[in-house]
Amino acid sequence: VCRFTSASRLLTLTLSFHVFLSVVQVPVANSSDSFFVVKKPLTWRDAQTYCRTYYTDLATVEFASPQDILQSLPDSDRTYSYMWIGLNYQWMSMWMWTDWSVMIHSYWTPGDPNNIDLIPCVAMTTTGWIDSNCVNLRPFMCYKGKTNKEGTWGL
Repeated sequence: VCRFTSASRLLTLTLSFHVFLSVVQVPVANSSDSFFVVKKPLTWRDAQTYCRTYYTDLATVEFASPQDILQSLPDSDRTYSYMWIGLNYQWMSMWMWTDWSVMIHSYWTPGDPNNIDLIPCVAMTTTGWIDSNCVNLRPFMCYKGKTNKEGTWGL
């Protein structure tokens, strides 16, 4: 932050450095939001921080199948078959999106979720969603759009 003062006003200039990460925009049917796959592997928490800084949040993709989303990626980017989305296990035994909406529809892979007490974060794969340890490094999907009614996010 650089500050310049004059007799009548204070001008604050904030400089931010945005590390260039390879990003692919992804079309998602039935959504007015824009979705972006960020190829840089991060933990779930770091991915959420990145999405909240440069977009809106980690993606809420409840009404689009993982297969449809991943098929919409260019061929060269389909190798990112495990990526963080904005779903996690919250208090009161509920899976919730980072906008605090409760998960209604799901695309769990067979056998998942299988260990919610120890691995409360969710990654999207070519076969569906899996619960995954939040400290694993994965590419992730952000969205740019509206926040929930209160204008706040989860976590």
